[in-house]
Amino acid sequence: YAIFGKVTKGDDTLRKLEELPTRREGIFVM
Repeated sequence: YAIFGKVTKGDDTLRKLEELPTRREGIFVM
């Protein structure tokens, strides 16, 4: 998942996760 790669990068993804809580759950499932 491209999103997972961004998670490892960190800040930008964390900000998007805060804006989209649904996406955060999807990443946690992975």
